[in-house]
Amino acid sequence: MTGIFPAEQLYAQPIISCQDGFPKLTTDFDGARAGQCVRLEKDNFEIQILPENTPINPSPWYAFDLETEVPQTISITLNYENAEHRYKPKMQNPDGLWYPLPESSLNIHEEGQKAVLTVTVPKGQTRIAAQEVIPIPQKTSYWTDYATDNGLDFEIIGRSERGQPIVSMTRSSSKSNAPLIVITGGQHPPEVPGRLGLKSFLAALFENSSNKTELDNFEFLIVPEMNPDGVKDGNWRHNANGLDLNRDWGPFSQPETQAVRGQIQQRVKAGITPYLLLDFHATRRNVIYTQPDHAGLKPENFARRWHNNIDAVWDKPVPARSASHNPDLPTAKTWFSETYKAPAITVEFADEINRAELKDLSAAMARGLLLTLQDLTTEKTPPTRPAGDIFGDVNRNNLVMEIEAAIAQAQSEYGIISASAAAEIARKADVKYAPIEEIANEYELVRHRMVALLNVWRKSLSPEAANALHNGVTTVDIYDTVLTLQLLDTIDILLGHMLIMEDSLVCLAESHKNTPMMGRTLGQHALPITFGKKVTGWAGVNRRNMDRLYDLRDRLKGHGTLKGAVGTHLGLGPDGYEIEKRTSELLGLGLPAPADDRAARDKFGEYAAILAVLSRSYANIGNEIFHLQMTDIGEVYEQRRTTAVGSSTMPHKRNPSLSEQLIHHGRVISGQSDILLEDMVNHFERDNTSRPIRSLESLAQTGMEMMEDVNKLIQRLEIRPERMRENMERTGGMIMAQRLVFFLAEDIPRHQAEERVRHAANLSLESDKTFKAALLEDNLIGPKLSGQLDDLLDPTTYIGLSAQQVTETRNWISEQRISRDQPNLKTCSE
Repeated sequence: MTGIFPAEQLYAQPIISCQDGFPKLTTDFDGARAGQCVRLEKDNFEIQILPENTPINPSPWYAFDLETEVPQTISITLNYENAEHRYKPKMQNPDGLWYPLPESSLNIHEEGQKAVLTVTVPKGQTRIAAQEVIPIPQKTSYWTDYATDNGLDFEIIGRSERGQPIVSMTRSSSKSNAPLIVITGGQHPPEVPGRLGLKSFLAALFENSSNKTELDNFEFLIVPEMNPDGVKDGNWRHNANGLDLNRDWGPFSQPETQAVRGQIQQRVKAGITPYLLLDFHATRRNVIYTQPDHAGLKPENFARRWHNNIDAVWDKPVPARSASHNPDLPTAKTWFSETYKAPAITVEFADEINRAELKDLSAAMARGLLLTLQDLTTEKTPPTRPAGDIFGDVNRNNLVMEIEAAIAQAQSEYGIISASAAAEIARKADVKYAPIEEIANEYELVRHRMVALLNVWRKSLSPEAANALHNGVTTVDIYDTVLTLQLLDTIDILLGHMLIMEDSLVCLAESHKNTPMMGRTLGQHALPITFGKKVTGWAGVNRRNMDRLYDLRDRLKGHGTLKGAVGTHLGLGPDGYEIEKRTSELLGLGLPAPADDRAARDKFGEYAAILAVLSRSYANIGNEIFHLQMTDIGEVYEQRRTTAVGSSTMPHKRNPSLSEQLIHHGRVISGQSDILLEDMVNHFERDNTSRPIRSLESLAQTGMEMMEDVNKLIQRLEIRPERMRENMERTGGMIMAQRLVFFLAEDIPRHQAEERVRHAANLSLESDKTFKAALLEDNLIGPKLSGQLDDLLDPTTYIGLSAQQVTETRNWISEQRISRDQPNLKTCSE
């Protein structure tokens, strides 16, 4: 490249004028950026650092060569005019490696608009830049070799505005229609850490053969360098047309974004489901930008899972997570998540991150991704809607419109409005006729959420239908019914999780129905049981929790309410109760109670109370598993990856995680339930009860997380039978005292047998005698126990009906499933 920019470049900069004599400052290479140059003194330059065009999100890139005849110190003033200095200067040594210049070499002036760099350079040519300069041909060659070495398909999927290739690498799956993971990078030229991080990320992902099994569950589309023109021209941010590619995912006016979209759409047409997008960038800190949890995406809560898994394998501060969503901003992240309802994450590495740390962090993020994918593909998850979808604005508005359409249909059947008006309302009961952003704008005017929605929706309706909409009903009726439908959905989700948990618990119990362990009461060794017997207790409470939810669901179905402002059906006319019943029927709800129950709010309070019971019961399971993992007991463990770290200073630690989270869920949910119980105290016919709804939504969402965690915990349990046996032996046989008493009572009075066995136990505790020796030394019971004591002290033969309890529990659960019309229990080999 000659000069600074080709003639067609949008922002014309003066040709540089510091190339005569020595030392000289030049920009005759791809990726250079420097504007008008003034030689203030022989070894003192000032150059302009201007963007390719404006407006622009400033990422002031600079890159130039210094050429000298002898080693010397040179001063360069970087003049940014309307921007601020951002990137610390870096120098390329004769071996081609880059290293940051010392802090002392740079002085910032005029609030960052000028930066003076003083650098000592060797004889010859020295390159200085904001970040490493990696020419496009070198990058293309790297990716070609990388694809070949790692079995990826390399392809040119399009051309940039200037005709440079847009390349992709694809890793196909042997499985039909495997979901698609898209990985992109290089949208903004100066964000070199994003490119370097992407290289290390992919290396950790694909170069380890042990990852092959997990990777085979997905198809990968990788487009590592989306803006080759911008890189070649040394642009701050834009492509050759002066546009930010990460603001073109929607308009798709540029060939670069069109090429990537085309690849995704081809796969969608072939029946492949987009699963995840990762878009690599760089900014001032390590951060990942995600959608909020419960945003209605599938797989649900992917970002939270991935972030947690990165934390598990990275022993330094994990990158921050910013959970936000800007539906009006046409970024890759927004377009992908909005279009495919799948998670899309912008990965940003810090501008000045140490490159060795960058490599390690990128590899940790890849390992975290593999763990997350493994979790999601191996865990059983219920085929139900995520809680974020249920309580999101889109679903809430959709339910409002669905209820309004049902009301209109019922009113048309009773002659209150015309059938054509009802049909039009039903036909346009779709959130596309009430966009979120328009409702938000309308709300700023009317300050009433229902009126704002109705006003926007009515714009799409004929005058007749607009007049018939929301006829004779009140806002609180609509939103109470919305909440009822939402809670019914959450109950289905909870029940789905519980069925999966039940399958896991029954199989776990069966596989350990004969595994002896210590039964404990008041924290003390009591009598032997089996681990399978213990698990049946967990399965029993899980089944009772299902029963609670089924009963609650039946009551909630009768809570669709259309009784009007004070519960008299006045707005609906003389057929008001019939219209309410018909509306409930159309919505799939049960027969509404004739009595107005809105002021009592007991059904919502009951929902909260039952979730509190559920949370405490699963917290109890978590608490027991937490304690069984104690170093002094060690009978079970939560399986963790070999790369997981327990402590930053105590490397031996293997800390509980999910069991602790269950304990926390129990505290949070039971605490939140109090708010809903307080809400049952109302004033007269109706109080303002909209704000506690948010507490109810939060309660439900936490309940979803709790069920995810308890299922994951059960599936990850590692059982240690040998440690269970060791613990039973710790008292030297004293746990069999009851058995000894029963045996001796056949020959001597029971109270006498108890006294003699107790004396032997105390003697053993207070001396160095073993319990067995103390028993045999007793002149009364010793002779009676001699020859049989070893068998009597064997705890594995004294577990009562533990194994039978496991079998009977499975039979009981099978019967319960039949009575509830639930799926049969899965065989434990599945």
